[in-house]
Amino acid sequence: MKLFCWCLAAVLLVSSSWAELEQVNPSLNIISPDLDEPPLIGGDIAIRSEADRNADPCTSTGCMWLKYYDGNVYIPYYIADYYTSRERAIIVRGLESFSYVSCIRFRPYQSGDHEWLSIESRNGCYSYVGRTGGAQVVSLSRQGCLYHSTVQHELLHALGFNHEQTRSDRDSYITVYWDNIIDDMKYNFNKINTLNQGTPYDYNSVMQYEKYAFTKNNLPTMLPYPNSNVAFGQATEMSKNDIDRLNRLYQCCKTAQARHVEGGGDGCSRVGAQGRVKQAEVIELVEVMTVNRGPDLDSGPDSRKLGLSGPESRSGWVHVRLQVWFQSWFVVQMWLQVWFQVQVWLQSWFQVQVWLQSWFQVQVWVLY
Repeated sequence: MKLFCWCLAAVLLVSSSWAELEQVNPSLNIISPDLDEPPLIGGDIAIRSEADRNADPCTSTGCMWLKYYDGNVYIPYYIADYYTSRERAIIVRGLESFSYVSCIRFRPYQSGDHEWLSIESRNGCYSYVGRTGGAQVVSLSRQGCLYHSTVQHELLHALGFNHEQTRSDRDSYITVYWDNIIDDMKYNFNKINTLNQGTPYDYNSVMQYEKYAFTKNNLPTMLPYPNSNVAFGQATEMSKNDIDRLNRLYQCCKTAQARHVEGGGDGCSRVGAQGRVKQAEVIELVEVMTVNRGPDLDSGPDSRKLGLSGPESRSGWVHVRLQVWFQSWFVVQMWLQVWFQVQVWLQSWFQVQVWLQSWFQVQVWVLY
């Protein structure tokens, strides 16, 4: 009975805590450490110096993380200890989401690691593009960056990917309105040689900015072409194309195909589709969808100019809470079955004890 009470208490704790997993207290007044911030391009791409402003550091110098003999790419990470447990859970979920759709494996930092991602709360959300060596900062500010899509967005930068709207073929898919862009921010819309990996332009990519990014007059800075009414820049997680590109760049296809896909054909795209399903399954079990649209991509000193904030929503939390309850009840059922087996074993042992005592009495009777 005591065990049952403990299990029931665990169910209540899990259901209440998971349902609030992604709701970060907006009233927190956290001041970021006074650190030297790197120059940024594109709102959230860190560069070493102003000389790198017009360079694409990934394709120009090589930026991929190393692949191990087992076909996986292991990337150490360190999360600053001032994040709360709830904030840390959001970051870890973003890190772990990559292992369900690719050969990328983020793992905690260990003594002896020479390069790792140092996840810190600095001034806004930003990351370097690709592997740079040593302690590589990924900034996820506690004031506006702790959303699943934002974590994935910055990690994709660290893996070597740029923004969707900077693709060299973007003029066939979006129209850039230069007159609406903040004058000293126009370089953020320069086209570069991005790592498209043979995939089409994706309005639903988690790397696509929304249409008011860097606006100076509250008018759109870019719109889809030829149909300007197509929704874009609203991603809440990696799209199929994001996953395909990741698998192609790091040649995860063979590893992932062996795990998830049977048969031949275009392994990368098929793995991407399968990965999308697996990612949705995992997120459905954990994500409570408290944020359907927040500051998805970037936040920081220019966040108001970027127009990257939006309302929060709690749609879907009832469905997910029920799922958590059913899962927890299943765990309780398993514990009860184990307890029942222990009870049966104890009764059997008691019967053996009685039998041994009877045998001892018989032995005594025979001897005397």
